[in-house]
Amino acid sequence: MEFPSEIIDELKSYVYVYCDPDTKLPFYIGKGKANRCFQHLFDDSETEKVDKIRQLRLSGKEPNY
Repeated sequence: MEFPSEIIDELKSYVYVYCDPDTKLPFYIGKGKANRCFQHLFDDSETEKVDKIRQLRLSGKEPNY
């Protein structure tokens, strides 16, 4: 998953939110450039954010963003 280069050029930088699909509550807010907002979906570090994404995926869900 990634933004087309035209969108990256237009956006410059942005703020993004990951939300729990059941509660609709945010569990992570970040700022990024280019395709930064998608990198967390492939992260394998030991953080609360990555653990939450992992838990959602184990239950067959994806975070809303």
